[in-house]
Amino acid sequence: MIEREASACWTEVVAAVDFLAQSERLGMTVWDALDEAIRLWAEEWFQASTASGSGWSDADPLRTSIEVLLRSAASGATPGGEPLGAVLAAALEVWLDDMRQRYNQGHPFSRNNWPTSWADLGAAQLLEF
Repeated sequence: MIEREASACWTEVVAAVDFLAQSERLGMTVWDALDEAIRLWAEEWFQASTASGSGWSDADPLRTSIEVLLRSAASGATPGGEPLGAVLAAALEVWLDDMRQRYNQGHPFSRNNWPTSWADLGAAQLLEF
């Protein structure tokens, strides 16, 4: 994934979390989204489950999900492996697609008041943003 695509993915994740945290999933954070994304991706691609430590009883569900991911996905340094950033981006794309379908009629999440590029803003606008 090139840098621009990764940036667009994270921008949409933040927009989705912002929307969901104020409507359907009160109090949701980006870390909750990353945890869910890893769980969905690991279950879909590796049938790996974080169920043994998941739910309300897991004091650190993101750590559990990351541990499962690291055990399940081959390292980018091995044949057939992928860099961790690419794996996380793929997981976030799966999560975004699920959230789009469930909560946004299949449409991408967006923040219309965000600039398309930070370079498009002048110094005064950056201070206001």
